[in-house]
Amino acid sequence: RITALAKINTDITSWLQIGVDAAFTKSDYSGVVANIGEATQTSPYGVMYRNESEKLLEKYPYTQSSVNALWNTDKSVRDNKDIRNNFRANAYAVVKLPWVEGLSYRFNYAGNLSKNQSGDFYYEGYFVKEGAYDDETRYSPATLQSLLASANGKINNNTTDSWVIDNILNYKNTFGKHSIDLTAVATRDRKKYEMIETTGSNFAANGNTTLGINGLHKAIWIITSVPISDIWDVHLIHMMIVTSLPVLIVVMELLFLGLIKSGEISLHLVVPGD
Repeated sequence: RITALAKINTDITSWLQIGVDAAFTKSDYSGVVANIGEATQTSPYGVMYRNESEKLLEKYPYTQSSVNALWNTDKSVRDNKDIRNNFRANAYAVVKLPWVEGLSYRFNYAGNLSKNQSGDFYYEGYFVKEGAYDDETRYSPATLQSLLASANGKINNNTTDSWVIDNILNYKNTFGKHSIDLTAVATRDRKKYEMIETTGSNFAANGNTTLGINGLHKAIWIITSVPISDIWDVHLIHMMIVTSLPVLIVVMELLFLGLIKSGEISLHLVVPGD
């Protein structure tokens, strides 16, 4: 796993502040674990390797039925890939408008990008038939060549891209005995998902599976699917007013009455006691 992180917060002027928080992570979960179910059923009288000196696994420790618990971990018969890349970035800017006391604007951005690749490939050797562990013909080049029609694999590349933007306007001030705190928020977001999945099987015509998971285009049967989803908006305008001025409440209610009824603006009023 590789992770990189960067942060910065600074006051550019007395009225402008900005900040950025970004991170990148790459994780590799490739590989297959041993089959615990098979391991618990394995007898100590079975044969783990067909060749002890070279540590070549035997698929069937008892010559038939039960499969070696480590068979899927052998990269010469099965290849697994699971790599995940994620990049996120958060940024903000706060502007305190100097010509209007108490008025400020804040911009927030949050973005996330994920690119993942996963897949499995089963080489012809994965489909070795049952037989005596000392019968080397089961693993001979000629036998493996005859199993090329069974070799298959698939690879999935998917990308998720999302972001959220907030625009926040705030006005806070005090007038003698009275005060006002008004906040308006407009939010918009988007999420897009793209995926390409390719499945390939039967490599008899190609004559080999040397390229493994990267050679699916060499298969006789190839299926590719490309689903895409794109979700836009959830834009919301929210207003909150905290004030001790009843007249202002009436004015704001009338001003936003039409938008409130349409559901585009939500308005929340709080009247504190004098």
